[in-house]
Amino acid sequence: MYLFRMGFEHLEKARISNTLSAKLVQATGLIRSLDLEKVSGTEEMGEGVTLKWNAGVLSSMMPVSAEKKEASSFLYHLLLYQVEFTLSAQGVSRDYSMHVLRYKALQTTNEPTS
Repeated sequence: MYLFRMGFEHLEKARISNTLSAKLVQATGLIRSLDLEKVSGTEEMGEGVTLKWNAGVLSSMMPVSAEKKEASSFLYHLLLYQVEFTLSAQGVSRDYSMHVLRYKALQTTNEPTS
């Protein structure tokens, strides 16, 4: 009976670990689509898996257009976020970290496309 119980516990831990591994791909896709200006949040991923995340801006810049040399020629605002997130299910949790690059168009170019 003892061996049966130990085998069941190990199989259950392996199942939970496999579930967390399978949800990692979905979690990275979800994080890329989240509003990271919110700084933190919690999402239910299904199958008892919870995603908790915190985001912070690592770097921010506005690249200048190659043709224009004046300061008002910013085309995009680039933001690099570092997102720390945890996937947890039934008492088992794993910590991860990833970078997410976001951009926002500040103005459009009036050049004809070829």
